[in-house]
Amino acid sequence: MSISPDNSLVLETTRKKTLEIMHKGIICYKLANLGWDVSEHLGDGYDLLGVTTQAGAQIVVKIELKAVDFNSYFGKKGFSQSASENEISTASHLIISIFKGIEPEGHFMKIMT
Repeated sequence: MSISPDNSLVLETTRKKTLEIMHKGIICYKLANLGWDVSEHLGDGYDLLGVTTQAGAQIVVKIELKAVDFNSYFGKKGFSQSASENEISTASHLIISIFKGIEPEGHFMKIMT
């Protein structure tokens, strides 16, 4: 089966969606291991809702996820990952993860509020 140039956009979209699902799973797994209850947020503005209790107080975080795969940008001069105004105003935390294929290279967190 050959892939025509018209299918390249479909393949790239599929790769990005798959990376997004994998990224979400990695972050959920890590937070769950740290004792957080994590759920997917189906509304607009952030991807995950995390809840934990520390020192008797409930802590709630609204996490926006962004993932970058270096392999997708191989040979290109640069890349970017944007956050919408709604994501910036709604999320309390931003987690950016860098991948090389399916291997995580690093995770970076920014507190938004």
